[in-house]
Amino acid sequence: MKCDNKIATKEVISTREKATSQTASREFFFMANGTSSKLPPVFDTLTHFITKDAGIELGKPLGIEGYLSYVKSWQNPNVKAINLICGACPQYETAKEIIIPCKWVVENNNITEFSYRIQRNRSIIKQVENNCYSAVNNLVFDELKKISGKYPKLKLFYSPMIHPRKTSIDELEKLISESKKMILGFKIHGIATNSCPKDFNPELAKYLAKTGIPLIIHTDYYNRTLPSVIKDTNDAKIYLQKINNPKDWIVFCIKYSIKASLQHGARNDSEVYRIIKENRGQFNVGLGPKLDGQCERIVEKTNNFLESVFERLGPDFCIFSSDYPHNETGEDMTREIISLLSKEEQKKVFHENAEKFFEVDLKD
Repeated sequence: MKCDNKIATKEVISTREKATSQTASREFFFMANGTSSKLPPVFDTLTHFITKDAGIELGKPLGIEGYLSYVKSWQNPNVKAINLICGACPQYETAKEIIIPCKWVVENNNITEFSYRIQRNRSIIKQVENNCYSAVNNLVFDELKKISGKYPKLKLFYSPMIHPRKTSIDELEKLISESKKMILGFKIHGIATNSCPKDFNPELAKYLAKTGIPLIIHTDYYNRTLPSVIKDTNDAKIYLQKINNPKDWIVFCIKYSIKASLQHGARNDSEVYRIIKENRGQFNVGLGPKLDGQCERIVEKTNNFLESVFERLGPDFCIFSSDYPHNETGEDMTREIISLLSKEEQKKVFHENAEKFFEVDLKD
């Protein structure tokens, strides 16, 4: 459903240098195959592992080829680096069972977390364990090493999942010591973990600040009144969306001096954009997926999400993130970025801002 855009916007397109339209003679680039192009390199800072079951995360990445095939349809398929993240509710398999480390359910008007083990003849429900994502993160690291050998021209990074209450400092130290070169950030998903900034272990937050490794934060929003009682899953989602708004997360990060990449355009929140500009270098905004017309889950309504983010925040603070496969089928943000921004601004959004923020060099 489209929402009326009542916000007066400037003529962004007319004041910026437009890129030339795609022609049949344009040389397309795909870094994984080692070819070249004049198009700017792309650093996709947020994409997910998917499996053959499309949407079920097993912790064992079987869908990298699907992502790479999808990229070929972009106007700028010049992908040189990707940051891979498990799905919000990852699963993984052992020889005996399928394990879901962290889920939640509504019981007696409360949101209750649990872990779920599916065996041949029964299912076992337990309390969520400390360091619940440890096995998933280890499986992903092992698989990434295999993938990196298959695609030597493609830089692969990973952002391990962490739980604001359940992940320990010892677990983070272990992750960093074993795989620091591959870690781009640590992923927080408050909807999946039934948490918000107020739930974050203060000692864990202080340790994260010391590492200098950014958080990659799922931001959300819901612009209607919360239900008085959480009766079902839909009420719970609305509640969790509301308490994972970008403003609360950015206030938390400022309190603890934590660097953070606020995903999903920080929900087009001008107040958050003002704070980002005042704290240059501490924050950036991941753009994907396009949230055109998602009236209830963005702070300021718009029918052209990317244009509104560039207008309010500016390309200096934005990084490319596709959020594949959670974007719309056939979505190509590269086409809109090319049409909205000058060539120099395209370079910033496609890779330069991310390289600077995450302190990596794609030329290495």
